[in-house]
Amino acid sequence: TCAYYLALDGYKVTVFESQPVAGGMLALGIPEFRLPKDVLRYEIDRIKKLGVEIKTNTTIGKDIALDKLKEEYKAIF
Repeated sequence: TCAYYLALDGYKVTVFESQPVAGGMLALGIPEFRLPKDVLRYEIDRIKKLGVEIKTNTTIGKDIALDKLKEEYKAIF
């Protein structure tokens, strides 16, 4: 993911997730037989260990304004 590679390069990364769990629709909408939960958990833990912050229940434009993000962050992807 973008967050993973940016964190590897030493950037401080914050992921905003609109769903209540990290992984969002990957965690909530994809059946277990297609994407096993342990695989998804492993990948999420992997980026968290790199220092990536994941803010759940945060919809851009609703819970936080895009203009506010532009003020607080150097780049938005």
